[in-house]
Amino acid sequence: MLEEVKESYGHTNAEAEETVTGQLTKRFMDVLASEDDRVYRKSTGEKTKTTAVMQFHEGLK
Repeated sequence: MLEEVKESYGHTNAEAEETVTGQLTKRFMDVLASEDDRVYRKSTGEKTKTTAVMQFHEGLK
């Protein structure tokens, strides 16, 4: 994850932690922390979302 994106998420979480956006941002940051701040992994030459990120996104539906 780009450092400026991570900082933006942290700012959103700190400034709006009681909002739905702040709560989702916090949950997503926790997911990313479990994946060493990786959204994607490269497998057989293809870039795909990590399992934890895929599960997070699927849980939003």
